[in-house]
Amino acid sequence: MEPDKFKKKRIERMSRACAEMICRLHDKSSPGDYNIAHGIISRFAADVLIVMQDVPNKDRTASFSVPLPDYGDLMTVKKFKEACKSGGFIDYDGSGHPVGFAKADHPLSIDPAIRNGVVKRPLLMDDKITIKPSEYNDLPKGTTHIVWFNR
Repeated sequence: MEPDKFKKKRIERMSRACAEMICRLHDKSSPGDYNIAHGIISRFAADVLIVMQDVPNKDRTASFSVPLPDYGDLMTVKKFKEACKSGGFIDYDGSGHPVGFAKADHPLSIDPAIRNGVVKRPLLMDDKITIKPSEYNDLPKGTTHIVWFNR
């Protein structure tokens, strides 16, 4: 079975289970069903989130043109994704902006730092794109870092 069909079947199966549990919640004769239903619905929501994160929603491109602020936490994309996957960051905690290297024709790149013969272009952010932890697999092309802002 193709991965997309498998994901769709999994979501359909969990949807039916959730609908059944919601019907049980209305049955006053089974008070223990609330905890069972809550567990199933929570697992369903987590499964849907995982499935949706596996496929990028859109092809976003960033224009890295804004210098990094003095506040916020700068981290690599790898560290950001690890934190999101482990639950270290959730949407309620805050959000970030994608960060990447300035293009060669950017004004801040006219006089780049040179170390050991290698041109170092500055890191800049795109403050028009907001990244939430639930969108960690939908980062714009060229993103090397995330600048994170807590709520």
